[in-house]
Amino acid sequence: MRWRDRSEDWPFRFPLIVHVAFMLCALFLVVVPFWEQPIKNLIGVGFLAVGAIVYAIFIAWKPRVLIKLNDGLTIFFQVFLETSFTEEYAKTGSE
Repeated sequence: MRWRDRSEDWPFRFPLIVHVAFMLCALFLVVVPFWEQPIKNLIGVGFLAVGAIVYAIFIAWKPRVLIKLNDGLTIFFQVFLETSFTEEYAKTGSE
Protein backbone atom coordinates (compact mmCIF):
# COMPACT_ATOMS: atom_id res chain seq x y z
CA MET A 1 0.00 0.00 0.00
CA ARG A 2 2.44 2.66 1.17
CA TRP A 3 5.13 1.44 -1.22
CA ARG A 4 3.07 2.34 -4.28
CA ASP A 5 1.35 5.51 -3.17
CA ARG A 6 3.06 7.50 -0.43
CA SER A 7 0.17 9.91 -0.09
CA GLU A 8 -2.05 7.25 1.54
CA ASP A 9 -2.42 7.21 5.30
CA TRP A 10 -1.10 4.35 7.35
CA PRO A 11 -3.83 1.75 7.79
CA PHE A 12 -3.01 1.36 11.50
CA ARG A 13 -0.99 3.39 13.97
CA PHE A 14 0.10 2.35 17.43
CA PRO A 15 -0.75 4.71 20.25
CA LEU A 16 2.21 6.50 21.79
CA ILE A 17 1.78 4.59 25.06
CA VAL A 18 2.64 1.31 23.27
CA HIS A 19 5.95 2.75 22.10
CA VAL A 20 6.74 4.16 25.54
CA ALA A 21 5.85 0.86 27.25
CA PHE A 22 8.06 -1.07 24.84
CA MET A 23 11.02 1.24 25.44
CA LEU A 24 10.59 0.99 29.21
CA CYS A 25 10.45 -2.82 29.07
CA ALA A 26 13.53 -2.96 26.87
CA LEU A 27 15.39 -0.58 29.18
CA PHE A 28 14.35 -2.70 32.18
CA LEU A 29 15.68 -5.86 30.49
CA VAL A 30 19.03 -4.17 29.88
CA VAL A 31 19.48 -2.42 33.23
CA VAL A 32 18.41 -5.15 35.69
CA PRO A 33 21.10 -7.69 34.73
CA PHE A 34 23.75 -4.99 35.18
CA TRP A 35 22.33 -4.24 38.61
CA GLU A 36 22.44 -7.92 39.62
CA GLN A 37 25.82 -9.00 38.14
CA PRO A 38 27.76 -5.99 36.88
CA ILE A 39 31.14 -7.70 36.38
CA LYS A 40 29.82 -10.56 34.26
CA ASN A 41 27.77 -8.19 32.15
CA LEU A 42 30.72 -5.84 31.63
CA ILE A 43 32.75 -8.81 30.40
CA GLY A 44 29.97 -9.49 27.88
CA VAL A 45 29.97 -5.85 26.79
CA GLY A 46 33.75 -6.11 26.39
CA PHE A 47 33.34 -9.10 24.07
CA LEU A 48 30.79 -7.15 22.04
CA ALA A 49 33.17 -4.18 21.80
CA VAL A 50 36.05 -6.37 20.63
CA GLY A 51 33.75 -7.99 18.08
CA ALA A 52 32.69 -4.57 16.79
CA ILE A 53 36.32 -3.51 16.43
CA VAL A 54 37.26 -6.72 14.61
CA TYR A 55 34.25 -6.32 12.31
CA ALA A 56 35.17 -2.70 11.57
CA ILE A 57 38.76 -3.59 10.68
CA PHE A 58 38.36 -6.88 8.83
CA ILE A 59 34.89 -6.64 7.27
CA ALA A 60 33.88 -3.00 6.83
CA TRP A 61 37.26 -1.36 6.22
CA LYS A 62 39.18 -4.14 4.39
CA PRO A 63 42.70 -2.67 4.26
CA ARG A 64 44.77 -3.85 1.29
CA VAL A 65 47.56 -5.17 3.51
CA LEU A 66 45.17 -7.55 5.27
CA ILE A 67 43.63 -8.69 1.97
CA LYS A 68 47.10 -9.51 0.57
CA LEU A 69 48.04 -11.25 3.81
CA ASN A 70 44.83 -13.28 3.72
CA ASP A 71 45.36 -14.29 0.07
CA GLY A 72 48.97 -15.28 0.80
CA LEU A 73 47.99 -17.36 3.84
CA THR A 74 45.18 -19.02 1.89
CA ILE A 75 47.55 -20.07 -0.89
CA PHE A 76 50.20 -21.22 1.60
CA PHE A 77 47.80 -23.42 3.53
CA GLN A 78 46.21 -24.81 0.37
CA VAL A 79 49.63 -25.91 -0.85
CA PHE A 80 50.84 -27.05 2.58
CA LEU A 81 47.72 -29.09 3.32
CA GLU A 82 47.27 -30.17 -0.29
CA THR A 83 43.69 -28.93 -0.39
CA SER A 84 43.77 -26.71 -3.47
CA PHE A 85 41.86 -27.70 -6.58
CA THR A 86 43.62 -28.88 -9.70
CA GLU A 87 43.16 -26.97 -12.94
CA GLU A 88 41.09 -29.83 -14.39
CA TYR A 89 38.73 -29.77 -11.44
CA ALA A 90 38.30 -26.01 -11.69
CA LYS A 91 37.38 -26.28 -15.39
CA THR A 92 35.06 -29.28 -15.26
CA GLY A 93 33.83 -29.26 -11.67
CA SER A 94 34.73 -32.91 -11.08
CA GLU A 95 37.87 -34.98 -10.72
